Amino acid sequence: MVAVLSATLVTNAPPALAKNTKQVKPKETAEHALIHWVNVQRRDAGLRPVSKAADLTALAHRHTAHMAKNDRVFHNRLLGSEVHGWLTLGEDVGSAASLSDLEKAFLSTAANRANLLGPGMRQIGVGTRTREGLLYVTVIMLRPDSSRPG
Repeated sequence: MVAVLSATLVTNAPPALAKNTKQVKPKETAEHALIHWVNVQRRDAGLRPVSKAADLTALAHRHTAHMAKNDRVFHNRLLGSEVHGWLTLGEDVGSAASLSDLEKAFLSTAANRANLLGPGMRQIGVGTRTREGLLYVTVIMLRPDSSRPG
């Protein structure tokens, strides 16, 4: 099955190449596995890891549920106003039959790679939802400004 995905970046970050994928372990959630996978890609590219942010995770959960309910992949048009304390804000969204398909798809486009491997990105939130055999995913990443905790 071909993955459907899209990326948006409010400010540009240069793309980087990445390698290696991580399979979901039975006791591991898809969200945890995806955050770990992102940090492996960042490490392999010589970048600092990102840390999970509760507010980004809550927004990612809400947006992913909305995409799954509507059976389509789309960006959160209000994201820039819903998140506070950022210099760079990126959102990757997609759906596929498996997490590994989404990981491959995220690395196959420059816009998605730029978000996931942006050198200034420090925080992440991930939401996943499965509906009718499709895994829907929202990944929100940001480079914080000096007013943001964490």
